[in-house]
Amino acid sequence: MKINLLYIFWAIACCSCIWLFNNIFGESESTFFGTAENEGIVLNYDHTVLVKRVLVKNGAMVKKGDTLAIFYRTDLDRRQIEKQNEIASIQLENKNRTEELKNEISTLESKRNVLAIELNHQQELLAAESGVQKELMNLLDKDKPALSSNLKSERIRTLKEEISAIDKQIETQKTGLRQKQAAEKAMATQKTAHAGEELRFLESEREKLTLLAPMDGFVEQVFITENTIEPQLKPLVKINPIGTNRIRGFIYENAEIACNIGDTVQIVSVARPDVSCNGGFIGVSPEMVELPVRLRKLPEIKSWGREVYLQLPPENKFYIGEKVSIKLNPRQ
Repeated sequence: MKINLLYIFWAIACCSCIWLFNNIFGESESTFFGTAENEGIVLNYDHTVLVKRVLVKNGAMVKKGDTLAIFYRTDLDRRQIEKQNEIASIQLENKNRTEELKNEISTLESKRNVLAIELNHQQELLAAESGVQKELMNLLDKDKPALSSNLKSERIRTLKEEISAIDKQIETQKTGLRQKQAAEKAMATQKTAHAGEELRFLESEREKLTLLAPMDGFVEQVFITENTIEPQLKPLVKINPIGTNRIRGFIYENAEIACNIGDTVQIVSVARPDVSCNGGFIGVSPEMVELPVRLRKLPEIKSWGREVYLQLPPENKFYIGEKVSIKLNPRQ
């Protein structure tokens, strides 16, 4: 039995077409392409500042944490002095008020002591008078009882009760003053703590006056010069990372893909399949645009899709401009 080579050739050709079709269109609904990019970061400041020093130039290489520029804000000095004066005023006022309350308490204690001495003196006089009267009554008539002794004893008892009442009144007044003193001290402490928090906030704002590099990279452009006043949110310095930090890709218009901001997907290099990492969606455009030739399934056929951006981890190994494939989960 002869084997026709033409049949074998057609069989191989059909298998090759099926293989190519599966590779090109088999995963078109869940796989799309993109390129690795290094997007620069434009640094700005949310207050008007005076530029004191600029420590970098265009094209300079910087490390994360390097000082790029130093600013100055006059309002920070003014607000700091105001808060320091406020704390000093609160502390002085609390000290003076504490001294006043202490003096009031000392005055009450002195008043109580004077009254107690006076009443004790009257009590002693009454006791002495009572003793003299008893002796006279005994001399005049030994058998006649002292009629006024009960009255004197009652008067002495009344004086004792009066001393006790004054003591209680003064103690009540002292307790009230102490409570008032504690309340005013607590209020002063609260005001001082609040002013202290504002001072710490001003210190943190002062630390931000040193512009630091947020990552390793090179300075693409410096927009500021020394001894100039720059308005808030104006671009100050633009830094580009050394490596790639994001993926720019396209989802085909006929693909129903479940992708949301923050979703994590796997990204694989097309030319180097062993190089891969995970990335997260940071932007999805609702507009349909024509795909670049390099990112089409078939370069000869025009295609349209939605532009998407993915964040890459700092340790990724993709080259700038390298083509990658991103596989998503089809919409259920």
